[in-house]
Parts: sequence; C-alpha cells; structure tokens
Amino acid sequence: MDNLSEFIDLPREPSDSLDPMLTAMEISLGVNLTLHDARGLLRGVEISKKWLNHQHPICCYKRKGMADRFCLQTCLTDVHSRASSSPSSFEKRCWKGLVEVVSPYYRDEQLQFIIFAGPFRSLQKSEPPPHGIREEYEKLELRNEDRLRNLSEVLIVLGQSIFEHLEEHAVSPSGSTERMSLIRKFIYQHASEKTSLKDLADHLFLSPSRASHLVSDLFIQSFSEMLKEERIKRACSILKNSRKPIKHIPEMIGLESEFHFYRLFKKEVGMTPKKYRDLQQS
Repeated sequence: MDNLSEFIDLPREPSDSLDPMLTAMEISLGVNLTLHDARGLLRGVEISKKWLNHQHPICCYKRKGMADRFCLQTCLTDVHSRASSSPSSFEKRCWKGLVEVVSPYYRDEQLQFIIFAGPFRSLQKSEPPPHGIREEYEKLELRNEDRLRNLSEVLIVLGQSIFEHLEEHAVSPSGSTERMSLIRKFIYQHASEKTSLKDLADHLFLSPSRASHLVSDLFIQSFSEMLKEERIKRACSILKNSRKPIKHIPEMIGLESEFHFYRLFKKEVGMTPKKYRDLQQS
C-alpha cells in the first residue's frame, strides 16, 4: 500500500485541516489516533486538540498528580526516547494496562512526529482495572499480534500522507511561484537543523550573494529572517500543542543554546516561552 486513498475514502474536497483525514482513519481502523509533533510541523495547520493528547476515557481517568506523572513518563519521555533512536514501529504498554502501536515518522534521518494507535487490552495486566474504568476496559479489543502488525503498516502510509499535507500547507500557499515554493521547502525541511544561506545557495546552484538577493526580491525578507520566523512558529506550536519540557525545544527547532532560544523567543513574541504556554494552554 503506497497511498492512503487505497485504504480509506478520503474527503473529495481538499482541506487545510488534518481533521478529515484523521477522522476517516479512526473510523476505518477502529482505533483512537494521537499525534505527537516532534518538530513543530503543525504550526499554522488546522487540527483539533483531541488528536494531540490521549483522549480515551481510560487515558483520561484520574489524569492528575502522580498518575499524570506516570502518563507523561510513559507516553512522552519513554516513547520519545525510543522513537528518537529508531524509525521502526513498536508496541507500547502503559501502567494502566493499555497497549498501543507507536509509529515514528522520519524524514532525512530526523524524527518528525509520532503516531499512536489504540488502545487495546493487554494480556499481561495482572490486576483488575479500577472500578471507575472497568466497564470501559472490558470494551477494549484484546491485543492481537496480527492486528498490531497490520496497523503498523497502515500508520507508515498515514505518516507519509500527514507529512505531505503539512509540507504542502507550509510550502505552497496561494500565489506562490515555483522558486518561492522551492525556497520555502528548503527552509521547511532544514529549519530543525543547523543551516545557512550557503546551504540554500548550494541547493539552488547559485552563489550566496545571488541567493541572498533572490530571497530578498521574492519575499522582502532575508534568509535569516525567514529561518527565524519558521523556527519561532514551530516553537509556538510545540508550546501550544504539547507538554514537552521547554529546555528540549531549542534542539527541536535547530537552535543550539537554551539561552539564545529564550532571548529570541521573548524578543519576537513579547513574552517568555513559559508565559506563552501558560496562556495558550489555560
């Protein structure tokens, strides 16, 4: 399977939102999907918050205090650590006895985002679930090796479709010329790593001076201004849509220094990253 439309009926009308694609996938697969953005690629795209956090009733049950810390450790820290080391799909078991398929999506050897699909009941749950979620737990489909393997294959195609949607949204807004799209695409694909005007010039087979003039003529901005703008957008998206520790965000958006990130963010946004997150998530 190379195309998502071979597996599900996608909406006929194109949409700026990811919701129609994710809704169709959930219905077709009979699972809950969750998307963790590892690079801030969701900046500017329409997506309902329900896709960004685990929303199954069992996941939401008593999600506070120590229980919330267990959830963060399992679904954020542990999963991201494993996903960052390999592009292979894997099976995740949480402390509540739930099983999910986890599919990291990579592009150019960099983790871009993570897709979760599930949950399923685990055969290894030794204790009965709490009374408040026992009924919901019994409704869950029992973990099955073939089912999880098939899900892993579908999620690879879904990841490709999501990335193409995000890239198209960021790279080719209405009115873009081919060269404008080419420059936007370069910045989009390299904003999370160390890059420079010379790298863009090499990509365009131009001298750095000519590339600089071309960017300024097309966008009325310099390359460094466009790169900075893209990185700030990604930082805002991560702060708004995730609970990723702020100290990890600089490396996710191509900055080497946490101090530089704080200074840059406050200068461009007018507040600290923490204050921005508090306002967006309140």
